[in-house]
Amino acid sequence: MRSVTLAVVATVAVLASSSFVAPQRMAGAFTDALTLYDLGEHDTVIDGFARAINRDPENVVKFLDKDAEAWIAADGKDAIPRRRLVAATFALELGRAGVNTQWSWTRDMLEWACTQMRKAGPPSDEELEWSLASLALIEGSFEPPNPRRPESDWLPTHIKHVRERFPNEPRLLLARALIDEFEYWKLRWTYARYGPKLNDDVAAAAIPALERAAAIPANAKEARLRIGYLQMRLGKLDSALEHLKFAAEGDDDPTRVHLAYLFIGWTHERAGRMNEATAAFRQSIAVINGQSAALALGARLYAVDARDEADDIVMAAVSGDRVVADPWKVYGYGDYRRFPQLIARLRARILPR
Repeated sequence: MRSVTLAVVATVAVLASSSFVAPQRMAGAFTDALTLYDLGEHDTVIDGFARAINRDPENVVKFLDKDAEAWIAADGKDAIPRRRLVAATFALELGRAGVNTQWSWTRDMLEWACTQMRKAGPPSDEELEWSLASLALIEGSFEPPNPRRPESDWLPTHIKHVRERFPNEPRLLLARALIDEFEYWKLRWTYARYGPKLNDDVAAAAIPALERAAAIPANAKEARLRIGYLQMRLGKLDSALEHLKFAAEGDDDPTRVHLAYLFIGWTHERAGRMNEATAAFRQSIAVINGQSAALALGARLYAVDARDEADDIVMAAVSGDRVVADPWKVYGYGDYRRFPQLIARLRARILPR
C-alpha cells in the first residue's frame, strides 16, 4: 500500500501524495499538516487526507506518533496541554477520514491518542469530550449486518480506559449496551438452504442492556429510541410507540428526534395506521430531510395518488447540493452519527486564542 502524506505549500493548500516519500520529507509534511490544523484550518487538512483516501482506498494515512510527540513539546511546557489536545483531536479526525478503508491505522491512532490523554494529569472536561468522541469513532467501525471490520471486541477495553478516568460517565453504560445491540445486527440474518432469512427474534437479547442504560436520565432518550426500534422489530407495537414518543421529545439531538419520528411512522405502518404513519414521516423530514424518511413519506403519498407532492419531497432529499446525511444510514453504528457534533465541540476548544 502506498503512503499518503500532506505537504503544506505557500498558498496554504494541502496536496496529497501517493508516491513513496522519503522518511524525513514524510515527517516534515506530517508536522506541517499538524501545524496547519492547529492554526484552525481543520477542514483544509482533513479534507485533503479524505480526498486522497477516497480517490484510492489503497492509500493509507500513517500517523507519525514520535513526530506528533515532538510537536506537542516543541512550544514549551506551558503549551503542552493544549497541543496534546490538538494532536489527539487531529488523530480522531484522521481516523475518521479512513474509517471505511483503513481501520487498523485508525485504531493505532486512537490507541496513541488515548495514551496521551490518560497521562495528561487529572481528568478534565476536555479529556471527557475527547473520550466520548473516541467512543463514537470506535462504534463507527461496526459494519452490520456482515461486518468487515467489527471492533466490538475492542470497545470494552477502551470503555475501561475511559471509566478509569471518568467512573461516573453515563454514556459508558450506553456504549456497553451497544455491543449487545450490535450482536442483533449481526445475528438477525441467518442462512438457510434457499438464501438469507431474516430473524428479528434475536432483538430481544439486546434489550436488557439498553434498559439498564435507560435507567440513567442522561441516557434515557437515546436508549429508549433503540429499545423502541427493537420492540417494533419484535412486533410489540404499543410498547415501541411508548418508547419512541419519549425519544422524540426535546431538541438536544435533532438526529435522534428525526429517527424517533421515522420509527414511529414505520410502527404505524406495521399496525395498518397509514394516516398516522404519513404524519410521523412528515414530522421526521421537518427535523432533518433524510432520504429514508423522504422515501417513506413519498411511498405513502404515492399510495393515495398524491404523486406530485411525493415527487417533490423525494427529489428534494436526493438531488444535488440539497442532499444531507441520512441518520438512518448510520443508525447501526451507535454514537457515530453524533461524531460531527462531538468533533465540533473539540474544534471549538482548540481554536487558536
